[in-house]
Amino acid sequence: MSPPLPPDALAGLEARHLAFLEARLVSPRAAEAWRANLAALSGDLLAARVGDVVDAGALADALDRVLTGDAIERAARPAARRLLPLVLAELRAEGGVVGDRVPPAAREKIALLLERPGVLPDRMLRELAEQDALEEIMRDVLYDGLKEFSERVNPFTAEWGIPSLLKRLPPFAGALGKSIDGVRADFDRRLEPEIRRFLAGFSRRGLRGMADATIARANQPASIAVRKHLVAWILEQEIADLSASADAASVALAQEIALDVAAAELDRGAHRARRRALIVEAVGAVKDRSVGEALAELGVTFAPDLDAIARATWPVVRSALGGPAVRGWLAGMVREFYAAEAAREG
Repeated sequence: MSPPLPPDALAGLEARHLAFLEARLVSPRAAEAWRANLAALSGDLLAARVGDVVDAGALADALDRVLTGDAIERAARPAARRLLPLVLAELRAEGGVVGDRVPPAAREKIALLLERPGVLPDRMLRELAEQDALEEIMRDVLYDGLKEFSERVNPFTAEWGIPSLLKRLPPFAGALGKSIDGVRADFDRRLEPEIRRFLAGFSRRGLRGMADATIARANQPASIAVRKHLVAWILEQEIADLSASADAASVALAQEIALDVAAAELDRGAHRARRRALIVEAVGAVKDRSVGEALAELGVTFAPDLDAIARATWPVVRSALGGPAVRGWLAGMVREFYAAEAAREG
């Protein structure tokens, strides 16, 4: 048994030990070790039991504290506001058409989706048909159409009407013409109010009929062809042109609305309770399986490039290991060890 070290020697050894650890953990050799061992660490994690790796209750608690409306306000919203102008500028400088960004497999799936029944929500179409604003638009459109039609078939003005008949009766044309002019003026005076009275009831029925017809024909080949044509037209549009036509203020407002909805949803107590129940149930179902087995059951087979991840994460790891918190933690453990040695040898 070696002789006990004097207190001064233990203190010096403690200081050298701590200095070695602090330097070693942020050294180039540590970076190499991090890259070399990350794959092994990943393998150990995949081999560990889910129950040993994930505490369902603690995970749910952490998500409750992280996924909050306050997180939206203090993190997501500021970041989104800064990123939106950059994204819009990038899109407006983008070359090519929308379809260039949609791979063939995705196009095939879009076509299948457009062919499926029920793509158009029946309830939404019927609700739109009941809106006063749409009825007003329909009324104006129908009014213009009826006016144009009446002008073309008006027997007082059309070439095939009364004027052409009077040309064939020259002896009576003058007298009849004056009488007909009065009738025509009265007809014109009554026509517009009659059209508007008719449209007051018909425009709503017309909208409902249009909605019913759209729903009834939604799955017919012609309707499917229309939907496919519309999507094809969108895919043929220039990305820069679409982005340039987008009003930045409107896009920003839409983004704010989405963030408002997300913040409110995250703060809902029922949502949190449901999320907690799902986490507890999911972890409980696989707690005795390894992490790798659980992922395989989910169909997750992605193997990330761990070397690239190690290179990207090392600056963060190095900063953490060299920071005051970790250094204080290491110093506490080293002091604890040498205090125990001093007590044992004393």
